[in-house]
Amino acid sequence: MGSNRGNMQMERIVTMIRIFSERQFGITAEELVEKFRVSRRTIYRDVNLLKWILPLEEGITAGRKTYRLPPQFKVPLSFTLPELMALRLSKNQLRYLEGSPFHRDFNSIFKKIESILPARSENQLDHFTHTIFVHPEAPKDYHGREKQIGIIQESLRQCKACRFTYVSRSRTSPKVYDIHPYGLVSFKRGLYLLAFVPEYKEIRCFALDSRVKGIQLTADCYQIPENFSIESYTQNAFGIVTGPPEEVMVQFDREVAANVSERIWHQSQKIEKKKDGSLVIKMKVAPSPEITSWVLSYGPHARVLKPKWLLDDVKAELSEALKRYKDVRREA
Repeated sequence: MGSNRGNMQMERIVTMIRIFSERQFGITAEELVEKFRVSRRTIYRDVNLLKWILPLEEGITAGRKTYRLPPQFKVPLSFTLPELMALRLSKNQLRYLEGSPFHRDFNSIFKKIESILPARSENQLDHFTHTIFVHPEAPKDYHGREKQIGIIQESLRQCKACRFTYVSRSRTSPKVYDIHPYGLVSFKRGLYLLAFVPEYKEIRCFALDSRVKGIQLTADCYQIPENFSIESYTQNAFGIVTGPPEEVMVQFDREVAANVSERIWHQSQKIEKKKDGSLVIKMKVAPSPEITSWVLSYGPHARVLKPKWLLDDVKAELSEALKRYKDVRREA
């Protein structure tokens, strides 16, 4: 019982330190009593304990005594070695957002964390800089797009509609859309916007790259449906394209079976291993060009079993590729 009470006090004190450092004008004992659901006597005991180890300041706001930490005070953090490695890895993983406001903000967060690390932890973090490397996977270039993505962030924050000028893959000229942004999706080192388009009465996916020719906030407000969830909306997608799911079956030869089986391609996947070392993977996903590209990436070691549209798409792509190489051979 005593150990549990001590743990509760420690959790309370850690939270109080954060509150004291965040509240510019301080916080009263009454507010702390209400937040932690403990007696005033307990709060005073915790505060007196903190006065021994921190430069806690007392002030008066609206006639009531308040407590706070000086604005320049930085709370020291302590990390284990695995936590420091995870911190460095996560920072490297986010490098693909360079040029976007997210990269700027993440850097600001990491700098704040690093600025309050003890010297020993800071040295260890520097060491991990040279021991962890995230290989760049052809990220999209977001330099010069900080303003555009910033407008989308503001739209999501205020729930204000946008006037969006965009060139889709099926068009050669820009089209202007009025959109209601619902959320951002990170996929294959790129950012995508899910937005409701009133003109079509449906949610569409827009790549936030060179296809965006202009964006501006409008005065119109909108509401994201309470039952909307990005995770639920994209659950049938193999990549970024979603829709009604269909069963997909692909057989992979023994040469690539290990590579295929050690990855989670989709939450619905089921793998059946064959006696000859090959395997069949089954999934229920929305039809998309991404599935075709995935099958083609395994070359002659993948064979589509179903559905027919996927088999036809793969055959058409291979035939076109073979035709191009035949043309090259004639020219040579």
